[in-house]
Amino acid sequence: MELFVNLHKNQLESSNVPEVYWPTLFNKLTNEILDVGEYFMMAQVIEEDEDGNEIDGVSWKIVVNVDELTTADANSIFLIDHAWTYRADEACRQLRNDRKLLLRMADLMGVCTENCQDDVDDIVEKVFSEMWRFNQTYSIGNDNLGCESASPIWYVMDEFGSRVQHSDSPTVKMVPFCYAPTKTAFTLMWPIQDLKRGDEVTRDCVNMPPNVSSKFRRFLLSPWVPLGEEDDDDDEDKDGDSDEIFNSKFSVHTSLPTIQDHHQDLSSLHRKLKVFTDVEQVCDHLKHPAFSLIDSLEEADIIWTKHYLSDFKSFSEETPNKLINQFPFEMVLTIKNMLYRVCKNDSQTSDGQKTDSDLDLADVTKSPNPDHHEFPNWLAVTFDLRNELAKFIRYFRRREKSALCNYWIVKPYNLSRGLDSHVTGNVNQIVRLLETGPKVACLYIDDPVLLSRKDVGLVKFDLRFIVMLISLQPLKLAVHKKFLIRVANREFSMRNFDEYEQHFTVMNYKPGAKMHIIACEEMEQRFADQYPSFGWNDVLSDIYGMISEMFKRASRLPPPRGIGHCPQSRTIYGVDVMLKWNKRDNRPATIQPVVLECNFGPDNTRFLRSYPTFFDDIFETLFLNSQSNPNITYITC
Repeated sequence: MELFVNLHKNQLESSNVPEVYWPTLFNKLTNEILDVGEYFMMAQVIEEDEDGNEIDGVSWKIVVNVDELTTADANSIFLIDHAWTYRADEACRQLRNDRKLLLRMADLMGVCTENCQDDVDDIVEKVFSEMWRFNQTYSIGNDNLGCESASPIWYVMDEFGSRVQHSDSPTVKMVPFCYAPTKTAFTLMWPIQDLKRGDEVTRDCVNMPPNVSSKFRRFLLSPWVPLGEEDDDDDEDKDGDSDEIFNSKFSVHTSLPTIQDHHQDLSSLHRKLKVFTDVEQVCDHLKHPAFSLIDSLEEADIIWTKHYLSDFKSFSEETPNKLINQFPFEMVLTIKNMLYRVCKNDSQTSDGQKTDSDLDLADVTKSPNPDHHEFPNWLAVTFDLRNELAKFIRYFRRREKSALCNYWIVKPYNLSRGLDSHVTGNVNQIVRLLETGPKVACLYIDDPVLLSRKDVGLVKFDLRFIVMLISLQPLKLAVHKKFLIRVANREFSMRNFDEYEQHFTVMNYKPGAKMHIIACEEMEQRFADQYPSFGWNDVLSDIYGMISEMFKRASRLPPPRGIGHCPQSRTIYGVDVMLKWNKRDNRPATIQPVVLECNFGPDNTRFLRSYPTFFDDIFETLFLNSQSNPNITYITC
């Protein structure tokens, strides 16, 4: 028992499992006692309409089947088995490959299979659509679960657990639990009020902090309690407080430099510049004769670090002659829920007052971007789901009623490489994905410019540009002329959204995926061959203009709503770009670049493999005021 508590105490306490139940839980886990059938029963509910006619479909409820079940009884805790455990991006594949599992899930979720016995894909699609009302989630790698690596895991409880219905006044608590000795996951259930025979067992399906607003909770509940027309009223649709969002845990502890007029010109030192770095790629590849690597932070002229600096005030006062590869409050660019806010059209006046109008679909058929008044054409329509869930769902429902393409890519605030990112048109899935962490939902690009691969066909691609921010006041930007082309491995179509290699392009971190390399030197000719009416240099010019505009918008307001000026700062960002078609009325189609995200400390492995002087170019541009490097293009002056 003592070892059990030591191994699982964090889990037990974080899930608020009453200590009175711990000995019984230990016994049931050790001996694999699943005894809910001795205390409860499943009851099938026959529903009728107003005329007394039975409504098609089967519903269930769980009721107590003993005289009493009290919270004080140490035996009142139960194990519920999990029928199916999976990662969201593997769900459809598992269902297709395991017919027994597929039919069990269909039966559990009430999916009719009578008319589609031979159409496995049809059943899979229906189960995948329905499962977001039945599944639960936990993260491997969470300290509470004591496992190794952080990754969202989804599961469906067995028939008993899945038939416990939602209530705003629940009678039981249900939480996932990982039993360390066998690495087995169960759901724990215990009463939170005394129950008697015939009482219904209900739970609260909303797995979010109890202090969420009633309006937010209403929309979180939408997978189980359908929204009505009254929920489309957006008169009070002001989700999220901008001040609170920008004063996040990242920005609240960041200070600005006090020496605003200082400018350190390292080129005037007439000696090698001393570089301290903890970035292995810089250590291995910085060979420029003007720089020398040293191990002493105190003696360095330049600090190139992967660690976040927050105290720019002390840095400017104590080390006024050092330069660093970070800008204060640059997270407004590198965190996705802030990026779209600072880039929106006229999102705020100079005094910080909001001027956004509500999203409007009135002009949707005439504009390539139906929300052109709020979002620039180079930015996808985006919602911060943690702060704008109601606004998003209302917009989703309006697009649905207008029969517009309604697929979204849902991405975590601050992860890259496609981690925990999903493409879906299922609003219930989008709502539930919030349980694995805060996310943004971006309208999916359904008409991208595609590249031809002889071995595959027309595939999706994106571009990674390395952008150098040399100065903020005045704004001075440069771009490395060498860029990455990242391509999907399967022919593009607006189907099979669970297929990573069809809808995502970053393959070097995906186990088993092959990375197809296209050198940027090939791009101009390949593009000309495929799209002879469009000049690649014109496309590049539009991309550079878009990047410049993005940085202008990110610096138009003072911190915390914009990047902070710091004369000691120089850095690079990885800016990811896609190209899409603008098709408007009967006019000729045009190519529109779109910003996907902006990354601090980008992984430059592929750049260095093809361009070994990459960091020499970067450091020369940032720190030597070079204007003549042939690999660099200045996009602002």
